[in-house]
Amino acid sequence: MAAELTKAESLLMFAFFAGDNPGFADYFAYPFYRLLSMYPYINGSVVKDDDYPNDKLYPKVAKWLTAMSELSEVAACVQPQENVLKFLEDSFGGNQNYDTGL
Repeated sequence: MAAELTKAESLLMFAFFAGDNPGFADYFAYPFYRLLSMYPYINGSVVKDDDYPNDKLYPKVAKWLTAMSELSEVAACVQPQENVLKFLEDSFGGNQNYDTGL
């Protein structure tokens, strides 16, 4: 995972992967990076501290993740963090509830 985050860090030469404005690559990648950023908060997670987009090791990715989260079109479509964390914790326990938070 660290290798992929390092690659993403090197590809972020602007505010977004697409340049100064978000594009397809940004909208496509955002959900995966958002989930990845939550794994360290889950009990029993095997994700290491350096395997998620933190601003110490991956400052460009962390800044991009924040910028994407603040876009109105993104904010309107995402579940609250507590719902996502509950879903992930249940999934790790073998009980995937796709209706979490509904």
